[in-house]
Amino acid sequence: MSIALALNDLVACDRNRGLDSNNKLPLGHTVSAEQCLKMIPGLDREQVTGGAIWFDAMALNTERLNLSFVKSAAELDATVCNYVRACDYIFAKGSVVGAKVEDVLTGENFDIRATLVVNASGPWANDFSDSVPGLRKKTPQSWVLATNIVIRRRLFDNYAVGLSARNYTDSGVMTDKRARDLFFVPWRSGTMVGTFYRRFTGSADDCCAEASDIHDMLRQINVAYPRASLSPADVSFVHAGLLPEPPRIINAAGDIQLMKQAVLVDAAKSSHISGLLSLVGIKYTTAPQVAERVVRSAMEILGRRWVTSLSDNTGRSHRSVDAETTLGENDVPDTESPDAAARLRKTYGYEVSAVLRYCSTPEGRQLIGSDEPIFAGQVTYSVKDEMAQCLADVVYRRTGLGTFGYPGRHALERCAELMARELAWTNSKTSAEVETVEQAYSALAEAGCMELPKHSHAASLNFGANVTAPTGEH
Repeated sequence: MSIALALNDLVACDRNRGLDSNNKLPLGHTVSAEQCLKMIPGLDREQVTGGAIWFDAMALNTERLNLSFVKSAAELDATVCNYVRACDYIFAKGSVVGAKVEDVLTGENFDIRATLVVNASGPWANDFSDSVPGLRKKTPQSWVLATNIVIRRRLFDNYAVGLSARNYTDSGVMTDKRARDLFFVPWRSGTMVGTFYRRFTGSADDCCAEASDIHDMLRQINVAYPRASLSPADVSFVHAGLLPEPPRIINAAGDIQLMKQAVLVDAAKSSHISGLLSLVGIKYTTAPQVAERVVRSAMEILGRRWVTSLSDNTGRSHRSVDAETTLGENDVPDTESPDAAARLRKTYGYEVSAVLRYCSTPEGRQLIGSDEPIFAGQVTYSVKDEMAQCLADVVYRRTGLGTFGYPGRHALERCAELMARELAWTNSKTSAEVETVEQAYSALAEAGCMELPKHSHAASLNFGANVTAPTGEH
């Protein structure tokens, strides 16, 4: 492990280039068995020979990180269309010349013409292929449901910990059934544990974790770390998404195999149809390199000159995600919850000054939620400045109010009330938005992790049916 850590540091010798001192990653090192047992109490002393410690970066809010990409593109004159759904390709004279789209909010259908179309829609990538005669489906046909479970309490204080469930066996376990590796990551006020995998069938629109998944995850965690002694009541949320599995790579043992490299297909080369690039990515951390590959391919097809590198982080100023160095304590709202003020800085980074304008009024300073509350001004900011169109946008994809756990009916109704004022919702529309958000917690309620309000429609759903939950790539 010492050699492996040294090699890791050597390969990543430029990882701290251009970063301020607060964001630089230290070198890895090993610790003795005694030190390891102090850090991770409850391990089997007979099985511990030592431990290895290394450091990595961590995203506290991947939804806002995704949003920052969109907003940065808009700053560079990209046309950003929220809630515009691609329905089909426009095909003419052997070429894809655009896409048929729908404004989901109004139901309006219209065409977008383009010299080149890039399909980067993941598990939806093949939904449009049938409309183009002769287009070969080169993207993967098999998908794996990947889930991370969120525990309300911190299992380990200062470190993310990797452990093995050596005696766990199940037909859905990835690779070696004799050893299931899990990672326990301190996240917000609790612990995120994963990643768990099982094969997924059905529509990508119905991707969500089910109650049986939650119970299975708890069993695996308790095998890996019996001291945790977790029950459904310890679970606050589950994050779920789909990862590609190569077609026809299912081995005799039934083990799951994930794709190891992104697939980029130029239809002109595979099917003699011009104007279309199709991409299926594999993991979040390689996305910048994959994006650069796509843009380079697009520039080559369009006959344009490549002028810069997307991955170069030298020679330019950085807008730090952590704005604590530029904002004083007096710049945040006066509140009885200093943690909420700290989260405000962490959530918005250099944009926090714009958010503070909406949090400067008595109403804007009001806190919404209990476990990890947000300011009312954040809801208004989400609508006015960040294209939030439905309650789920605010709860999951702008503020993170609901991504750690169910924030409570009162919090959802308050958020909906603020949005209704900005978007002119009717009372029935406002109530429907609250019910839609609560449906995402129905699997947790069925698994015994929480209780939904008895007057909630989601509390009386037929749990045999899948309910679409917010998903993210983690």
